[in-house]
Amino acid sequence: MKEVISRPTEIFEDKTELSEDFYEAQKDTYNLVNSVLKESIIARNSDIWLMFLCWTKQGKIKLTEHNNKKGFFINKENLMDLEKPSTIFRERRVIQNNENRLLPTDPKIIKERKIKQSEFKKYYKM
Repeated sequence: MKEVISRPTEIFEDKTELSEDFYEAQKDTYNLVNSVLKESIIARNSDIWLMFLCWTKQGKIKLTEHNNKKGFFINKENLMDLEKPSTIFRERRVIQNNENRLLPTDPKIIKERKIKQSEFKKYYKM
């Protein structure tokens, strides 16, 4: 089993195994997630908020307000250009779990994530 590496620049010792496009895309996603986590406490506690704020920062969706209700507008032409949620969440886990930075602030979320992590380890150990 390969060791989990904390930064995109260290994912593979020999980058010749990676396409330059893939490597740059991963680095860009890492930087995007890192930036959003730095700017938003709510994103540290919620993957859903993290995802929408990353997409907003990418310029692919817009925060809107209609009838005193806030929401997000996604143009269907941009739909396929959105960063995949799984990629955003993976980079969040690298930053929070591996690098131990920009951690959640809500004690309830911290407890829930520890329980889920433990349960997943037990499940996949079977």
